[in-house]
Amino acid sequence: MTALRPLLREGWEQSKSLSLALAVHIVAFALIWLGTMNWTPFKPPQITGMTIEAVMVDTQALIERRDRAMREAEEAQRREAQRVQRQRELEAQRQREREAQERAAAEAAERQRQEAERQRAAELRLQELRKRQQRERDEEAARLQAQRDELQRQREALARQSQREAERLKQLDDQRQAAAEAEAQKQREAELQRQLAAEEAQRREDQRATLRDQYEATIQAQVTADWKRPPTAQPG
Repeated sequence: MTALRPLLREGWEQSKSLSLALAVHIVAFALIWLGTMNWTPFKPPQITGMTIEAVMVDTQALIERRDRAMREAEEAQRREAQRVQRQRELEAQRQREREAQERAAAEAAERQRQEAERQRAAELRLQELRKRQQRERDEEAARLQAQRDELQRQREALARQSQREAERLKQLDDQRQAAAEAEAQKQREAELQRQLAAEEAQRREDQRATLRDQYEATIQAQVTADWKRPPTAQPG
């Protein structure tokens, strides 16, 4: 319906122009016809030359009035055509402006939709990253706890074994040998504790460095993926 309005308006303007031109021609024809009602036909020369001259003057005046009326009608038609043309051009300009505004609004809405979609996607990726990192932390904590439990079991087993060995040696050797064995066992346990503590500290440090590197690499990759190069940015 919107597309038909300019066509209907143009048809209406053309109809008005044709009606106006037809009315002007009818008025001109009526003036000429009314003027001829007072015109006296030519008669044989029973009248003076002055009368003949008067008839010729009246005919010339009618012709001039007719020509003037026709010129006025043509001028009115030309002005009306110009007015219709200006109106048509103005309406076309308004239509173009409306279409441009509609296109601009549609493009703005599309840009907003795309930006919202990008933001939602980025938020989802960030949430997934956080969940994955939390899972990794939980898994690492569970692994460390399992290692600590295993170490505790080994210590307990070693303690039991040492106790049995001490009892056996105590039975086989005298008090001095038992004391010496106990001291040696204590030293071995202390050394083992130091080694285990050093290994545990080194492992934790390595684990923290690995997690830190992975986290920084993940964040860098996320920032690089979400970052948009500005049009004026230089490569590099």
